Amino acid sequence: MPADVRHPVLVNAQLLQAAQARIHAYRSEDLIERVEQYCAAGPVLQRDLCADLGLPTGMVPVLLAASVLQADLARQAICTDLVLSAAHGALDHLCLIDALVCDAPRAWGATP
Repeated sequence: MPADVRHPVLVNAQLLQAAQARIHAYRSEDLIERVEQYCAAGPVLQRDLCADLGLPTGMVPVLLAASVLQADLARQAICTDLVLSAAHGALDHLCLIDALVCDAPRAWGATP
């Protein structure tokens, strides 16, 4: 487990856990369609997605937890610079622990 409390895995896990409880309240087919259309051309920055679609930044963890969006959550914290793409229901990006264990030597500066 990372010693740094700001490590993306630790920060993102907390945000996703809180977001999980809000999925049903905020997820709608209209929102999913808008996000998927916006991301159709390829990866986008969180700040651009939120600004262009008029979404509060607090919606991004909800959209990640609901598998509407995906990102490299094991290596990049959920923030305005987060690179997002449409997930189309895939859950691979939520495998934070697996990614952490596989990348442990690199992430912590050790040599394999």
